[in-house]
Amino acid sequence: MLDFNSFMSRWKPVTFEESLTFVKKVKARDYQLYLSLFDIVSRNEQMTPDIYDDLLLLFESHNDLQKELMRFKPLVVERMIDNDVLSGMALLLVLILFLSLFILFEQPLKYAFQQVFGT
Repeated sequence: MLDFNSFMSRWKPVTFEESLTFVKKVKARDYQLYLSLFDIVSRNEQMTPDIYDDLLLLFESHNDLQKELMRFKPLVVERMIDNDVLSGMALLLVLILFLSLFILFEQPLKYAFQQVFGT
């Protein structure tokens, strides 16, 4: 599993100037590419992973622009919990539930046990 704090410390938000510089570079290189970029970005408010993938395809014949586009990749933090941890957590929750019920109903259970078994 990745160390979340070290990952976040390396990530910095993209500035407006960086975005503008990239767009100007695309426009100067290929006006049709610029129009396609503008079309994709203007239809969406945020850069999602799907939009980013579309842009990667758009820039596939421009390796340098594709590398520069990586700076704009959206930050996606996924929670990774493996099945062993999930199973352990479920078992712990069940044990806590039974312990809570035992503490809550200790006296009534003791009374019922005495009635049934006559002790």
